[in-house]
Amino acid sequence: MIASGFIVANAVAAGFAHIDPYNIGWRFMFAAAGIPAAIQFIGFLFLPDTPRFYMAKGREEEAERVLEKVYAGHQDWVDFEMNEIRLFLNEEEKNKAENGSRSVLLRIFQTPHVRKALLLGCAMQMFQQFVGINTILYYTGTIIQSAGVRDKITTIWISCAISAVQSVGTLAPMKLIEKLGRRPILLLSLIGTILSLCLMGGAFVAINMDSASLDPQHKYDGIDFGPNIDNSTIFKCASFSNCDYCTTSQDCGFCHPSSDSHSGQCLPIMNGGDKSNSSVGFCSGANANYTFDSDFCVTKWTAAPIVVMVIYLLCFAFGMGPMPWVFNSEVYPLWARSTCVSLSTFTNWTFNLLVSLTFLSLGEAIHKYGAFFLYAGISTIGLVLFYFFIPETKGLPIEEVEELFKSKKNRRQTIQPMTEEDKSSDKDNDESEKSTKL
Repeated sequence: MIASGFIVANAVAAGFAHIDPYNIGWRFMFAAAGIPAAIQFIGFLFLPDTPRFYMAKGREEEAERVLEKVYAGHQDWVDFEMNEIRLFLNEEEKNKAENGSRSVLLRIFQTPHVRKALLLGCAMQMFQQFVGINTILYYTGTIIQSAGVRDKITTIWISCAISAVQSVGTLAPMKLIEKLGRRPILLLSLIGTILSLCLMGGAFVAINMDSASLDPQHKYDGIDFGPNIDNSTIFKCASFSNCDYCTTSQDCGFCHPSSDSHSGQCLPIMNGGDKSNSSVGFCSGANANYTFDSDFCVTKWTAAPIVVMVIYLLCFAFGMGPMPWVFNSEVYPLWARSTCVSLSTFTNWTFNLLVSLTFLSLGEAIHKYGAFFLYAGISTIGLVLFYFFIPETKGLPIEEVEELFKSKKNRRQTIQPMTEEDKSSDKDNDESEKSTKL
């Protein structure tokens, strides 16, 4: 649903981009987001409480009515869910009796195997963000423009098509997760994602090497140094060696003759954020002989990052997208599940915010190719961690999944040794079976 939401958001944005985007279109984009929010709010007014809430309050009939609506009257499923809720509530009461007023969070950190599962669950959510997925999704338009696509509306439509790829990619693990298992899908997906990040970095290296070089002998041509000019920004822009480095800076743009995009100057952007003109030099006014490009450079490698983004999203959607959520839904005991899932989700959104807020600054500090190579390096650490510590949970009941995170010593203690009486009984049963066959 998240992937589908990105498609709809991009499609709506692309549609409104045709309606005076600088004055009216962007307002419609923001207003359109209020429509699903309003529908959701109205829906919440008719949303019943959960069956678990009703059961905890002793209102079983109301819980059963809710489940009948959810499962369209299939009594087998209703009975199954009712029994599951009863087991959960009984387990919860038992835990409260055993642990008294001790908080669930404290108990989690004092229980070694649950603590280990939580750390791995949070690590999976953290590395899901460190592969740079939301950098790609949030800044798709910026990345496409950086690759050399000039038209902004075209950029938005390409973003819409790329977001559709992720939605398609999520279909494969739905079919394969029970055949291949969680662990192989996770590792294969992460390997593909790392390789895609390296290819993305390589694509931007190619763009950088192919972009127009700046002639140091002409870097100050046409600039009128005066008392009202910020000379420090002029010197900063003039220090770049090519168009790609120039346009990566948020303060600079590439000014070149309209008939030749392979030579020019790096000049400061107009004060106030108007990126259509420079503040000084030949591109500071309406000059038909010069063009000012603030976001991209013309190169022969424009398509490369776009193609790699498609490959990246397919690899991510295959495993790194869903597997952290699947893992966190399966590995915790009932008494700790809600708290652990909440903590892992908090980890996901925390690193989502961190990676998203730092991408533009990171891209300016170590360039876009450096940012993608950095994500690939961090993701490789995650691959090593997952290879050695993430177990396979396919087909295991929750009791056995819990055992996977215990030490070997604790696992042996969990399995009760057979007494001599049990062994004798088993031997008698075996002899009885043999005589029956004879």
